Amino acid sequence: MARLSEGASRLGWDLSWLDGILASIEAWVCLAGTAACRIYLHERAISIRLESLPKLSSPYRLRPMAHPLGDLRGDTASAVKGLKGPWDFEVRHIAQANQADDALLLWPDGSIVETSLAAIGMEKGDRLILPPPWGRVKSIAEARDLPLWAQSRGLRIEFSPILLEEVSGGPLWCMNAVRGVWQAEIVQS
Repeated sequence: MARLSEGASRLGWDLSWLDGILASIEAWVCLAGTAACRIYLHERAISIRLESLPKLSSPYRLRPMAHPLGDLRGDTASAVKGLKGPWDFEVRHIAQANQADDALLLWPDGSIVETSLAAIGMEKGDRLILPPPWGRVKSIAEARDLPLWAQSRGLRIEFSPILLEEVSGGPLWCMNAVRGVWQAEIVQS
């Protein structure tokens, strides 16, 4: 809800109508058990869809693709999920039609951004390198799950551009708030 509120604030929406029903929404979602919760906030409405979690292939197969919105590194709105529209479903479906689980999104210079549903990092020696945060969705898992996960593996987290051709230098790890941290690999055409 904090991410939704941040996005609404950037759009100048008054969400006072949500205050009276927020506790009921949270209680209802908690009753659902293990599920992915997709919440779409509109200026005067909220839509909530619960989805069963699909089984992740191991490793998770990523198809490299250009980011569908181009280079967003200077766009602060891109850090808030949803403000740039529902582009994630379309690119994931394209990747799946090409024998992958998800799309590995790239900036025009060939550096890695994220996947359609997760942040991504590359393990290299004692470091876990994540793409710089500019232009990509802020990942809840980066703040909540990743520090402890990296510490348990003896990795220090760094932010630096990762070029696609550098990926063979170490394991790839995806992370999001629903699934935690899991291993990925790149599939080619």
